[in-house]
Amino acid sequence: MINTIIFDAGGVFVKGTSKEFFIKISKILKVDSSVFIKRKYIWDNAQKGEISLQDAIEEIFDIPISEEKMVEIINVWKRNFKLDIAIRDFAKKLSKDYRIFILSNIDTESVELFKDHREGFDFVEEEFLSCKLGMKKPDREIYEYVLNKINVKPEKCVFIDDKPENIEGAEKVGIHGIVFKNKEQLKRELRKLGVKVD
Repeated sequence: MINTIIFDAGGVFVKGTSKEFFIKISKILKVDSSVFIKRKYIWDNAQKGEISLQDAIEEIFDIPISEEKMVEIINVWKRNFKLDIAIRDFAKKLSKDYRIFILSNIDTESVELFKDHREGFDFVEEEFLSCKLGMKKPDREIYEYVLNKINVKPEKCVFIDDKPENIEGAEKVGIHGIVFKNKEQLKRELRKLGVKVD
């Protein structure tokens, strides 16, 4: 029986993806956005808290970024990522019967920027952020770490993420997984697992 639900943040609670963000800023910087895919490992390092957002962008595109350009990039970031209030409110409703956590791949600067979206998330018991843990999804160690910290068996837990590879990572340690598409699809999948959604 499920007693714990873990949500990803970006792509679930927050609309917008890193890929979309990099496509937008590549236009500002007048560089080829496909470089992001080839050098995604650099972005992975930022999400593990090893380098800053600015350093990651400079390394990915191999160009220096002025302070003015960085301000412009931050403004693009703020426009690219928007809170999905309906999903937040749905998760809040679930919190009456289930423990709710967040597990997110995120860089240090984005944690600060997301503070604007934090209102109304007091129902979340704890957040597990890749940049603070020094590990990231879909690596096995992050799921094992979370299970250990929240003291729950994997079979009693469901993880919701928009990326199939992150769900596969969770399922490898025995956590039930749902690839998020939209609210109605999420409710259907949760019902199949015996979660009370109404």
